[in-house]
Amino acid sequence: GWLPTACGSTTYATQLADVRAAETAAGREPGSVEAGVFVWVVAARDKATARALIADDQLRALGLLLPHGVLDSSPLRHGPSRDLLASPDTINLARLVDPDELAGVVPHGGPDDLAAELARYREAGAEHLVICDMAPLARRDTGLGLRPLELYRVLRDALVA
Repeated sequence: GWLPTACGSTTYATQLADVRAAETAAGREPGSVEAGVFVWVVAARDKATARALIADDQLRALGLLLPHGVLDSSPLRHGPSRDLLASPDTINLARLVDPDELAGVVPHGGPDDLAAELARYREAGAEHLVICDMAPLARRDTGLGLRPLELYRVLRDALVA
């Protein structure tokens, strides 16, 4: 499947066309890749009220989390993973988080470790896992030697076995 986040319907349509072209190029049947999307919404009684909510600083902050290139007005020209996470203010706040406590709730380790921790979610009743490897944000060699799609394949194989 394919599941992008908050890119706008125009960008989504363009990207889905690329997915469909890749599908055909790989010899797959058209439509064999299930297309999904994470969509953020702002619900209100009417469009004008919702538009006013979007102008609120708290909701405008969502614009800082969008991927590179989605908003021309974003001060984070290279996306949140490069600009926001490099901010001294953000780093100072992050230093208040206890890494041992964080490690207790974030699956981590090698593929076998991850598969074991992710299996606990399945045992708890999860049917679908949307997995995003956050290690690249540390901008260090993890020593794993797997590209993201290879990692996800290894995890999928371990979880399906």
